[in-house]
Amino acid sequence: MPYIGRGIVSGNFTKLDSITTSATATYALTNGGAAFTPQSVNQMIVSLNGVIQAPTDAFTISGSNIVFDSALTSSDVIDFILVLGDVNDIGVPSDDSISAVKLKSSSVTNKKLADQSFEKGAYGSSSNPITYTVKVISKTAAHPYYGTGSSQGYEIDGVEAPVLKLNGSDAGKKYYYKFDQSDSSNSGHPLLFYLKADKTGAYTTNVTATGTPGNAGAFTTIQVDEYTPNILYYQCSSHAHMGNHVNHISNQVNTSGTLLKLPTADGSSGQFIKTDGSGVLSFAAAGGGKVLQAVTGTSSTASQGTETSFTDTGLNVTITPSATSSKILVMAHTTGLIDTNDSFVYFTIERQISGGSDTNIGDSSIGLSHMRGDTVNISNVMVHALDSPSTTSAITYEFQRRVSADSGAAMYQNVKSNITVLEIGA
Repeated sequence: MPYIGRGIVSGNFTKLDSITTSATATYALTNGGAAFTPQSVNQMIVSLNGVIQAPTDAFTISGSNIVFDSALTSSDVIDFILVLGDVNDIGVPSDDSISAVKLKSSSVTNKKLADQSFEKGAYGSSSNPITYTVKVISKTAAHPYYGTGSSQGYEIDGVEAPVLKLNGSDAGKKYYYKFDQSDSSNSGHPLLFYLKADKTGAYTTNVTATGTPGNAGAFTTIQVDEYTPNILYYQCSSHAHMGNHVNHISNQVNTSGTLLKLPTADGSSGQFIKTDGSGVLSFAAAGGGKVLQAVTGTSSTASQGTETSFTDTGLNVTITPSATSSKILVMAHTTGLIDTNDSFVYFTIERQISGGSDTNIGDSSIGLSHMRGDTVNISNVMVHALDSPSTTSAITYEFQRRVSADSGAAMYQNVKSNITVLEIGA
């Protein structure tokens, strides 16, 4: 709309703080002591030694600095720097008023879109899959595996090795994705899927490769549903680290190449998640590690002698495990005595299975505990052992002793000793 008078100016005219010159070309711009950043070099009037300088030719700006085309000296004088009003804002365009031809060619690119989210959210059916166009190019620093593996890498829809997002969360309505490798650059570079970037563990479920890469009609398709792993790596089957990975919200989790399939429904209160050993997780009642029974035996009878072989002391306990998978925790306590210098008395536990063999569950020589003689040495003795008897027959655990030489003596003081066994469920 026409107007009468001066033209519209946006912003203030600002005279910047004076500058003392020295042997440099770069000087900080300040206004009232605060750093000042001009919007454009062309809105600045700079007088040096009484001569107005040409913007861009005689000086430029870099942030809040003015940079002259050559270093000044202390004898030079910057008379003044005047910054004109800011460049006028054109305002917000009306809706549906900007056409494609008005956009700068570099303003919207696949790379910029990839930096935000490289996904195609539309549904892809088996007859009309979501299609990505694949080419092979020389890697640049934009590739996540630049300098690793092959010097070549995949370009997908014009973007070098993007991270892709796949959709599909219903086994009855899979999403189909097609990776078109008909471009001649794909020759010798079949695109397949793996559980790790180094191609450890090929993922072939619902993956189909068709044709010969580099020729018309060559492509790889993948059908995506709720059990497609949350992370897969698209890589060349013949060369290392050409691709990147895809993300998917899934009920099957890829943890460094191990697939874990999550339950599809919640469990009951107090349940925990267990695995079947093949990566399938489910809820189950708590179990394992539970004390199934406890039995204690006692003795107040002294046991002494000079035997150098392990000998029964009369302190024992009998338990009958409820399952062959159970473990038995054995704990014994007594008071020991040895009356000869530099001799040793050793203590152990012997497992005696009804109708079976007897087994020392400690070391055959030094048992599970020991004490050393020093004139007369009296000491508490505690023995602990975790046994895996693998039986449901009655078991007697006998506390035994021996000495290192005939001159040594081992005995129980005339106090109550005890031995307790706990059956631990598997």
